Amino acid sequence: MDNQSNPEGAAKLGAGMPPLPLDASLRSKRDLGIRLGVHGPREPRGKQIADGFVRLVDKTVLEYQATRERMFRYICGDGYRLDYHRAEDHWESCVQSLHRAVNYLIRLRGMGYRDADGTPLVPRARAMDVLSESSISRIKKFRDLLEHLDDDIIDQRFPPDADPVHKLLWDRAVLGGATLAYSDVARWSTQLFNIAGPLSYVTMRTGPVEPD
Repeated sequence: MDNQSNPEGAAKLGAGMPPLPLDASLRSKRDLGIRLGVHGPREPRGKQIADGFVRLVDKTVLEYQATRERMFRYICGDGYRLDYHRAEDHWESCVQSLHRAVNYLIRLRGMGYRDADGTPLVPRARAMDVLSESSISRIKKFRDLLEHLDDDIIDQRFPPDADPVHKLLWDRAVLGGATLAYSDVARWSTQLFNIAGPLSYVTMRTGPVEPD
């Protein structure tokens, strides 16, 4: 996208919606690691939880990246509403995946897994902002409004004069009384990725070749 077509808009959106330069291919990497027998947990239940967590972190990152790409197309391109509406769709999927990924992570933390050096696989909430009560509450509030919006409209619980869709602003998304800043979602996604990555990447080590 040629940001020079609207440099001021590009700069404003870039400041409010930071990039998320993460490798969104964790699922395929974890599949490879499992086939090679290098990724745990070994217990079937633990493996299920880890698989679900990695899958949803992968999706959260992809959907955030897609939201940002579509927003830049809208701001810096021809201003097609199609791009904005697709950004709304990607954002909805991003928030839903983020909420589900956090639920998986909470369960994974409760299982007490540790790295080889004894360090907990999932840190305490005070060392990981996405697991704080405040962050979990904000994510859940936005997700719940998205999830129940259709029923609220159909059953006339949604104000008739309100716009029944979330709004993507320069630096945040808003729906009803819920707000999520893009910078927060990017930070939380990165924190989740830092846990999902070691559950997915395959590291190959080689040593010197011994002479015959």
